[in-house]
Amino acid sequence: MADQWYVGRNGQKAGPYSTEQLKQMAAAGQLVPSDMLWKQGLEAWVPLSKVKGLLPAGGGGTLPPLDLAAPGSGRPGGDFDFLAGQAAASRDGSPPDWNPYQASTAAAAGPAATADIVYAEFFPRVGAYMLDAIFIGVIGMILQFGLAIVFGVVSRGNEGMIAIGSLLGSLVNFGVTLVYFVGYETSAKQGTWGKQIVGIKVTDMKGQRITTGQAVGRFFAKIISGLTCGIGYMMPLFTDKKQTLHDLICGCLALKK
Repeated sequence: MADQWYVGRNGQKAGPYSTEQLKQMAAAGQLVPSDMLWKQGLEAWVPLSKVKGLLPAGGGGTLPPLDLAAPGSGRPGGDFDFLAGQAAASRDGSPPDWNPYQASTAAAAGPAATADIVYAEFFPRVGAYMLDAIFIGVIGMILQFGLAIVFGVVSRGNEGMIAIGSLLGSLVNFGVTLVYFVGYETSAKQGTWGKQIVGIKVTDMKGQRITTGQAVGRFFAKIISGLTCGIGYMMPLFTDKKQTLHDLICGCLALKK
């Protein structure tokens, strides 16, 4: 289940525990901020201190070695399994040299985990859009006017050729814009120059880098967002995950880095 957590420390793993059990254990001093946690949907283990709402005010205490029993009667429900890095395999089928700081082999595809994920706010996204518009606008002017001038010089001022040069510049600029957005949003940066400056990245619903298909779809879906009189762009103001219409169409998120 999504609410079942595993605890890892010093090459050992215990669990699964419910969120409520983890809270009780942290309050009883059985967990410390440096403990590593994992649950289905998380790609990697995260420190307890990064998961909001689990540690009481003032942090955790000192964990008794090899004893993560929840407060109350007996151990928490569900399987309880510790590994000391020896020859035995764990119950989830992990190999003997299992590393608790890697994602569990039991991980399955699912919605993005909410731990340590912050959705990008509307106004930073507007700022990123304006910065990108400036970058692309400058490039577009250079291409459009440059090609118009070149065609005009070559044709000795023929107005028809100048118009063709201007049109060709617009088409080239469209291609450059497409490559700019798709290339940067699918790169390791996960965002255009504007998004990088304001600290935003584009991901899929699992927080991972989007595919080229998603990036291309998102680019053209912006046309639909624009056809809604701009409402599609304003949807981060009232959607749960602060998604625009083109984000929803292509299954994308804009996250704060």
